[in-house]
Amino acid sequence: MPFINGAGEAVVVTTDALGRQVSTTLPFYVTSSLLQQGLADFSVAAGALRRDYAVRDFAYGPGVAAGSLRYGLTDYFTLESHAEAAGSLGLGGLGGNLRVGNFGVLNTALSQSRFEGRSGQQLSLGYQYNNRWLGFNYQRLERHGDYADLSLVDSPYIRLSQRSEQVTLSLNLQRYGSLGRATSTCAPPTTRARACSTSAGASRCGATAACTCRPTATWTTASGRCRRSWWCPSTCTARWP
Repeated sequence: MPFINGAGEAVVVTTDALGRQVSTTLPFYVTSSLLQQGLADFSVAAGALRRDYAVRDFAYGPGVAAGSLRYGLTDYFTLESHAEAAGSLGLGGLGGNLRVGNFGVLNTALSQSRFEGRSGQQLSLGYQYNNRWLGFNYQRLERHGDYADLSLVDSPYIRLSQRSEQVTLSLNLQRYGSLGRATSTCAPPTTRARACSTSAGASRCGATAACTCRPTATWTTASGRCRRSWWCPSTCTARWP
């Protein structure tokens, strides 16, 4: 059975007793981020944080736990919640995914954390659309105060970025392959510097190897200039059938 994702059309053909046929076209939008009305799913995880991965054996930190719950309020809107806990961390968040007819899915979430006596908030907003030919995704994340999650537990010298933004665009060329482009920006937590990266690539089914060169750029307020460089794999060979 084929996997269906994004916008499409279903054609229903009915035949009466005299052999006359009537075709009806029904547009639809399918996404895995939504649940049918009345359905729910959840996940729970608990354990100890891994230390010195691939360096030492049996090195573990403090115990932590995390859980998520999703519930389909309607066929168009799914409510989401998430929680994380550790000895010095408490985090809770609420969000949702809304299908905008056949024009994609909007998502938003707000979470609050308290870590070692300091609190903060995180707000996310995004949009996603897919059809047979085109895929588009936008996601923006903003953090305020001293927001923290499980990634900061047992890592006292790390802080999360203040803002991040990501845009991806892909084009399906059917048997000729696909084209894609992604751009992301990130604002560090302690400076006004802005980091930006962009990548573009092409692929085709049946290629024995793929080669993608990515231009990267970084802005700093000290110089006000943008330094651009290209990164390519050390070996770049692609043979098409």
